[in-house]
Amino acid sequence: MVIIGNCDLLLEQIKPGHKLRRMVEVAQEAALRGADLNSRLLSFARRQPLHLQTSDINEVILGGKLLVRQAIPQRISIKHKLAADLWPCVMDRPGFETALLNVILNARDAMPDGGVITVETSNVQVDGGAMDHDEAVQAGPYVQVSIRDTGTGMSADVLARAFDPFFTTKAPGKGTGLGLSMIYGMLRQLRGHIRIESQPGKGTTIHMMFPKAV
Repeated sequence: MVIIGNCDLLLEQIKPGHKLRRMVEVAQEAALRGADLNSRLLSFARRQPLHLQTSDINEVILGGKLLVRQAIPQRISIKHKLAADLWPCVMDRPGFETALLNVILNARDAMPDGGVITVETSNVQVDGGAMDHDEAVQAGPYVQVSIRDTGTGMSADVLARAFDPFFTTKAPGKGTGLGLSMIYGMLRQLRGHIRIESQPGKGTTIHMMFPKAV
């Protein structure tokens, strides 16, 4: 914050077109990227405080449709299957909006020749015993958001490392490898869960589960 704040002050003093201005802008951009990276790491470590509130996930998804559509090429269609009787749930709304966009962008990258992304919501009652990544899912009611694509899918080796921080199958500069790990950390703080179903050539489905609001 000290670096970003001082960059802001310098930019107010340096006239547009001055050779030093671009240097300050580069420093500011690097500081902002560092702040974002720090936030993602804290989220993965479950130390990033969340702003919890009771929300209607359907309303949040519909509110972000325009942004999502602008980020997805026309060769990819987006379908919504939103449960009409969806329970309210506990979530960090900005965190969920970021998570949803992140998963959809991953789906986009897995379908370079086009395909279909389906966003589905449902009420789920877990009786216990199911596994989420490497931990048992606590019994209880959840609101589930499932994002399904028709892309290339993941091999078993990639699937096993999907939540590892900095792990990515994308080319250098195309991804940080922190997207899924950030979502994992956020959901753990909420006492929610995340699960991935994927096979090579058969697409990927990511299920995010949020606790039902009392």
